[in-house]
Amino acid sequence: MKYLLTALFIMACGVITPSWGQDQDTNTPEPEREGYGNALWGMSAAEVKALVKGAPEEVEGGFAVESTVAGHPAIVMYGFTQDKLTLVLVMFTDSHIESNHYISDWKELKDLLGQKYGVPVEIEWVWINDLFKDDPTQYGTAVSAEQLVIYETWKTEQTEIEHSLAGRNFQVIHKILYQSRQHQGLREEEQTKEHLDSL
Repeated sequence: MKYLLTALFIMACGVITPSWGQDQDTNTPEPEREGYGNALWGMSAAEVKALVKGAPEEVEGGFAVESTVAGHPAIVMYGFTQDKLTLVLVMFTDSHIESNHYISDWKELKDLLGQKYGVPVEIEWVWINDLFKDDPTQYGTAVSAEQLVIYETWKTEQTEIEHSLAGRNFQVIHKILYQSRQHQGLREEEQTKEHLDSL
């Protein structure tokens, strides 16, 4: 299980998004810190573990816990850079025989995220193969067959949220990735260091 979680964590967090923000005026009140649930960006692993429910399982770059998110079973992975919380990945583990039920799940979560964060800044249905494009009853099959990728993105002052539905080896991957925009530079530094160490 540990190796599967690690692989999913690396796969789902491989894309780094643009950094935010400029230095703020020293007279400007510091904004309320954001994060995921009670876990705030910049917290240490020990601080976050003290807040989460369930038994944490160590994975590369952080730890994971089994949870329920918006009524759906999920694995929530907390990622750290230099012992600072910089991202959270929610991997939904719903299992459906009918592939289109994953589309229904995605739409349900899309509506809930919209209620919380407003209109997404980006939403894309990317057709790699348009075999089923004109048949909505087969959209779930298209996703599992890696013919369709659906994603949408929101941005708050401190957080970027990406909600996506994709397929790999006829398995559907439904996830929400939360990333700290404030710590983007820290993640990039860590990634550069890892690349240099591998040379």
